Amino acid sequence: MKILMVSPYLPWPLYGGASVRIFNLIKELSNKGHKIILLAGKQNNSDALNDPLNKLCEQVHLYELPKQGRFLSILRSVFSLSPYPSAQFKNRRLKENFNELIEKNQPDLIWINFLFLAEILSRISLNKIPVVLDQFEADELVWQRYIKEGNFIQKLFSYFNLKKIQRLQKKVFERINALLCVSEKEANFMKPKVPSKTNILVVPNGVDIDFFTPELFLEKLEPIILVAGSMCVLRNINSAIWFAKSIFPKIKKDIHDAEFWIVGFNPDKKVLTLGKTPGVRVIGTVDDMRLYYKKAKAYVAPFKFGEGTRLKILEAMASGIPIVSTKEGCQGIDIIDGKHVIIADNENDFANKVVELLNNNQLAKKLSKNAREFIEQKYSWSKIIDDLDKKILQIIQNNE
Repeated sequence: MKILMVSPYLPWPLYGGASVRIFNLIKELSNKGHKIILLAGKQNNSDALNDPLNKLCEQVHLYELPKQGRFLSILRSVFSLSPYPSAQFKNRRLKENFNELIEKNQPDLIWINFLFLAEILSRISLNKIPVVLDQFEADELVWQRYIKEGNFIQKLFSYFNLKKIQRLQKKVFERINALLCVSEKEANFMKPKVPSKTNILVVPNGVDIDFFTPELFLEKLEPIILVAGSMCVLRNINSAIWFAKSIFPKIKKDIHDAEFWIVGFNPDKKVLTLGKTPGVRVIGTVDDMRLYYKKAKAYVAPFKFGEGTRLKILEAMASGIPIVSTKEGCQGIDIIDGKHVIIADNENDFANKVVELLNNNQLAKKLSKNAREFIEQKYSWSKIIDDLDKKILQIIQNNE
């Protein structure tokens, strides 16, 4: 099967959750013998010599991303009918490149990553080629939460983006054969919004279980608490701030040498400021998360809002790190509280649970063992693609 895959950016290096998902989907599809033609936005690091995508893909084509900062992207989107991410990741040549690749390669399947990129679809260019849209997270739910959680300006901006998203969905969903959702919750939310002919497939985020492996817990003597994620994303920024300012000081009262490490791509100024707090280290962008999973004695996911599923939680579970999370932090993952992770939703409870975890090696080892087994059974990328591959082949056959 020949797949034309469109991504807003080259999924390498693996600095963000979306890059991890796209890269692993490409890797597993390629391992199954499918030929991948990748069309991706060009970033400053796009020509890295160690980029493994050139080996995984039959072809890699790049288009220039708009050269503008976040403020200009926001300003540009205000005066556009397209949602905000379109201003960040689209240019005039993208649709031309897309149509040229279809004409030249005649793919068996078109795979679009993110709703806003699906604007490039047209009835003429498709020529009866089935289309899969991987939405990553339900865009409507994301902007609804921003309306609820943001300040007045954020609420206003989010409201208009929500309307643009809803308008775009009506246009796009008529042209796709399958919509990929990361959880049953999001699949159920999207079901009434898509035509009955459109397949809704649950494709959760996963982990490369051969890359992320558990370490012996007893080797971790220092009480290091870790959080990871793209630290330029609002929900990640807010979670790091809430833990550092409201929860971590309570932990320090009981465990004086505890440290809180914040690891993640492109940390916002508000996150960098947290580094002035005693015991807090803002490490920022790293090339290999395994070095930090190996050092951490506990992982925290103190999220108050957000959709999709947290790839970093799955990585931490695969790496054998015991986790304390809010319910929001592990949504979309079929965990059992007290068996795979510990759930805590208020500041005092969260702090107490982390302290208990740091002091109780028996509890930590139990969580570590259960979490790793759980990941192996349900969330390895190879298993996820095994299930998905059969469904996609059936979609292509039904479209013929």
